[in-house]
Amino acid sequence: MRESPLAGPQGFPEVDRVTFRSPRFPNVFVIGDTVNPALMLPPAGVVAHFQGEYVAGVIASDLKGAYIGEPFSPVAMCIMDFGDNALLPQCSFERVLSGTGMPSCGVMAVGKWVRVTKMLFEGFWFATLIE
Repeated sequence: MRESPLAGPQGFPEVDRVTFRSPRFPNVFVIGDTVNPALMLPPAGVVAHFQGEYVAGVIASDLKGAYIGEPFSPVAMCIMDFGDNALLPQCSFERVLSGTGMPSCGVMAVGKWVRVTKMLFEGFWFATLIE
């Protein structure tokens, strides 16, 4: 990536913090671990997932000639499994993307039922991969 024309001075791609669009190549969008360190966002799949959904809306809007999506919501939630227990934190990275501060995080839930919820979700997700 450092040798790519997308790379900025730090070696990461330069992107518009609102659209994830390359300022040098307007038809190129960069999301996920490739760009998140430069934006001070965590290298987490949940962040890349929401970025992907958002950028898909931006691309569809470009193709339709009108904005049809919603603004990017830089919020991440991920169940942290500790064996017998689990924690569901939520962090907003809005201040990080706007350059006005640090993430705002809180705990949404904690307990055995959170772990069971994660196990059920994983089982459902993996089951969709098998046909």
